[in-house]
Amino acid sequence: MSTVFSILFNTKMTYEKLNNKFSDELSGYSDIIFMIYGILIGLDSVFKDYPYFNESGLGILLFLILLSIGVSVIVGRYILPYITLLFGKLLKGQAEYIDIKTVFAYSLIPTLIKLCILIPLYFNIENIQSHTYFLNIFNLAFYILSIKILIQGLNFFNDYGYFKALINISPFLIIWIILNIISAIKYI
Repeated sequence: MSTVFSILFNTKMTYEKLNNKFSDELSGYSDIIFMIYGILIGLDSVFKDYPYFNESGLGILLFLILLSIGVSVIVGRYILPYITLLFGKLLKGQAEYIDIKTVFAYSLIPTLIKLCILIPLYFNIENIQSHTYFLNIFNLAFYILSIKILIQGLNFFNDYGYFKALINISPFLIIWIILNIISAIKYI
């Protein structure tokens, strides 16, 4: 639990501590974080589309949560680290696969905290609609915190500056911005 708070407020020291752990231990922690993230994303999507899932039943809910866990683990364990590792090597980074995987897992911690706060709010769904401005600012703050943790981790493990770390994650930032624009257009 102390790692959760230290990654938020003292990121560099946390990565120094994690750098001294065995790779099997780090891989296990990362996989657990990806699984919890998958569960919370599945629950978040269920509560956002509650009327639809209320009619479908518990089987669809469980399937969606298991699917979210699977996708989260596959993307977090294989896709994101290998793409980032490839870009990092092109930028002369020193990180290894397990370092990048750990950085991505620990950068999800602000999102996990955000989802743990938001999911109980969905039980009062009528009231949550009136607070969308507050929730958008809240989401943006946690996304910025996640990006900060990601950039500091890439900076630490790749042994290069913040500019190269930002370039390293720029493909993901561009995709994230495009997806948010598409989702915003849907509500216009």
